[in-house]
Amino acid sequence: ATESSEPVDAEMISSRKLSAARVLIAEDSSINQEVASQQLRVMGCQVDVVDNGVAAVRAVAQTAYDLVLMDCQMPEMDGYEATRHIRREEEDNSGFRLPIIALTANAVKGDREACLAAGMDDYIAKPFTQEQLRTVMLRWLPTAKFANDTASKAVGSSKAADTAYPPLLDQDALRSIRELERNGANGMLARVVQMYRASAPQLLSDIRRGVDEGDVDRTRRAAHTLKSSSANLGATVLASLSKRLEDQARSANMAEVNALAGQIESKLVQTLDALTSEVAREHA
Repeated sequence: ATESSEPVDAEMISSRKLSAARVLIAEDSSINQEVASQQLRVMGCQVDVVDNGVAAVRAVAQTAYDLVLMDCQMPEMDGYEATRHIRREEEDNSGFRLPIIALTANAVKGDREACLAAGMDDYIAKPFTQEQLRTVMLRWLPTAKFANDTASKAVGSSKAADTAYPPLLDQDALRSIRELERNGANGMLARVVQMYRASAPQLLSDIRRGVDEGDVDRTRRAAHTLKSSSANLGATVLASLSKRLEDQARSANMAEVNALAGQIESKLVQTLDALTSEVAREHA
């Protein structure tokens, strides 16, 4: 082997590895499923999607995947427990160790340790760009050997809106979706905005029902999904408010949750209008 290969050769090898990869996405948000699937398909990957950990464990048992993108928080069985199940099966069968990359909306201290403790190999924070996804996949795809000193900076960066006064929409996130359109995913922005328009009010309704019924877990799950979906569409204010609501629900502070739900309801109307304008601008 030689160490003097040209960068274009390395790029060609990487592209071949990606185009040969079969990837499972385990993610309960339909918007996040759509964005990640399109990102992978643009890279040439074969993609399957499941929406909970039980289905992920079943899919891995039935199909020879090269890599799994595993959301950490899902209904029925979360990503941590699903990963532990998969690792136990591998130990029993003494088989190939499947690379599992955690998808997390909480790029905070301790997340990486929790992922590794569950048996995951790495994690990437949502929302992520196609290049960030490509980088982490190449790091873990079977037989992938490459030395790219710039690769590590991509994983773990997060655009989840935690600033005090974020803009209503993050144009970088919208540009990432439009880039997918330029790579063949025609009408991508209009499609995910329509999905968000349908799902976000329902998630807000779930939050309010959880508050009314004292169901902390239901409230937290709905807030988590709304946070993640909002961040992927660049809806930074809603992502930030949903994160705060999720945190308060986890602490069972339902009075504060109810107040935050009112703020989310107000900002949701503004955000949907802004997203509709973004779609209209594309066709102007």
